[in-house]
Amino acid sequence: MRQPKPTQVTLHSSLRGIAVAILGIICMLAFALSIIVANGLTTVTLVIGLVVLVAVFVVLFDMPIATTFDVDGFTRSTPLRRHRLGWDGVDRLERMRRSRDRPSKGLVAARGIRRVILVDRTEGLSGHRELRAAVGPAVVEAHFGSVDEPLANQIPTWMGRSGRWAPDEGRS
Repeated sequence: MRQPKPTQVTLHSSLRGIAVAILGIICMLAFALSIIVANGLTTVTLVIGLVVLVAVFVVLFDMPIATTFDVDGFTRSTPLRRHRLGWDGVDRLERMRRSRDRPSKGLVAARGIRRVILVDRTEGLSGHRELRAAVGPAVVEAHFGSVDEPLANQIPTWMGRSGRWAPDEGRS
């Protein structure tokens, strides 16, 4: 029996990337607070505090937890916001830069020189095929040119389709 075409597909970032980002900002906040408590509010401690607050802002408002793709565009879910972008606002999708020990990485949306991280790890082969089916052939042709297919043994994204980040039809 043939499976119905998915209307949307959710890909998730890695647990390691999320944990490292959150632990990193916790450590940076503790460091900044300890410096401010030990030395008082000086120019140096104020600059350190502002840099840490910017890092916290970036992690909470721009670190993707999951991205849901459909025929009209995609929605990036971060810890404190959801960001919807249509396909007309994207030139192409790309893989993140490759590291030495891994053949490919997550997806990035590109428009000119601007890059937006969608997920930080490669989706499984079945997830990649579902993604292409969900967005439709016109979007695949226009935006997926440089996105290589994952390896056959690639493990799917870590959370699957459960919990808070699941597509609406996957919630119980």
